[in-house]
Amino acid sequence: VGVAGLSTLAPEAYPTSAAERAVLLAGEVAALTEAAGLTLLIPFTSRQEAEGRAAALDLALRRAQTSAAALAQELAAPASTLWRGLSDARARLSLDLSEVAGRLPAVQRLEPPARASALMLAQHLVGDDPGAVLAFAEDIVARNRLRHPASLGGDSVEVLL
Repeated sequence: VGVAGLSTLAPEAYPTSAAERAVLLAGEVAALTEAAGLTLLIPFTSRQEAEGRAAALDLALRRAQTSAAALAQELAAPASTLWRGLSDARARLSLDLSEVAGRLPAVQRLEPPARASALMLAQHLVGDDPGAVLAFAEDIVARNRLRHPASLGGDSVEVLL
């Protein structure tokens, strides 16, 4: 999540008037709330992926809240409205993405034997269905960026269980 706004400006680029800061912060808040809404449409594959996205968005929303709190000294009413809206957005995002993440499988690290292949590991984990084994093996290769799927090389691998 990379939204350039009030909370990401260097001090020398900081707007001098409170009205300019309020407009910039309002734009940042609009972008962040749109990003939060669109995040709920992403088809995440793992719990960690969803939680990582939620953490990045929450950090951006917290930074915007800090900017709103600083702006409250000069423009109390608009800053207070923005701060409350950001607080509500953080709560909704946390609730919604927690629900999404809770239904997703977790990525786990396994230590396969040194001579194991992606197909052997996949068969061990999902059973004898050739379609399921092949799909799981392809996921192991892609997830771990394996050069040679016939040999895992004794390193730990990530699998989606």
